[in-house]
Amino acid sequence: LELGGIPLVVALSAVTGLPAVFVRKQPKPYGTQCQVEGRAVAGHRLVLIDDVVRTGGNLLRVARVLRLLGAQVDMAVCILARGAVGAARLAMADIELQSLLHEHQEGLLLP
Repeated sequence: LELGGIPLVVALSAVTGLPAVFVRKQPKPYGTQCQVEGRAVAGHRLVLIDDVVRTGGNLLRVARVLRLLGAQVDMAVCILARGAVGAARLAMADIELQSLLHEHQEGLLLP
């Protein structure tokens, strides 16, 4: 996803050797004019990466775009999940959310 997930995706791609794609909120009116940058996604299983997930809205929008382009999207990973709303909304779209940390009223918790 734009900004928050980019450093994470670049690091994960470098460590794993797996290719990365980047999804813009909207295609830019110049340059490649593509909403998805990096490589074709049709027929590939993709994992969404973000830094913080609150409502899951951004991930849901990105999943919709990628699915329309023919990608399989059923997993998302984030550093911090703030509450349970995002995970619940993603689950309704058949996307499992995995997070390093969860924020609850008690503070930050490991999963």
